[in-house]
Amino acid sequence: MEPLPLVAELPQVLAQANNRQSEIERLWQQGLEAFDSSQFREAITAWEQALDIYRTAGSREGEGFILNFLGAAYSNLGRYEQAIGLYEEAITIARETGDRTEEGRALGNLALAYDDLGQYEQAIDLYEEAIAIAREVGNRVGEGINQGNLGLAYASLGQ
Repeated sequence: MEPLPLVAELPQVLAQANNRQSEIERLWQQGLEAFDSSQFREAITAWEQALDIYRTAGSREGEGFILNFLGAAYSNLGRYEQAIGLYEEAITIARETGDRTEEGRALGNLALAYDDLGQYEQAIDLYEEAIAIAREVGNRVGEGINQGNLGLAYASLGQ
């Protein structure tokens, strides 16, 4: 564990934290704009930089959040195996930190990747888990999205 900064060092420590947060927000927005424009490689570049900052700062929550979006960018490039690894890492972090909302989001995204690979049974199990978490945390939008995707997975199986 690092020692606490001296009171005299506190303004410098706070300024560094604010600078990191500003840089993360800039990179996040840059990645989001690229993603929304279907420029997935550019989104990945920006979000990987944000991920590095979160990792350096030791922010597991921030790391998990960014991993989820990186997974979505890789999914959109058809790189499902890489996306699956990122989603699984995001799920692990969400469970470590107790962030049920982020866990549910990552499970739903993981289900989508398996769905895209035609692994519908695996996707169905994950959608159901994501729905249960969405209900638990009161995320009606997440619940609805995962319910719709669950229905599509069953339809793909002819059910």
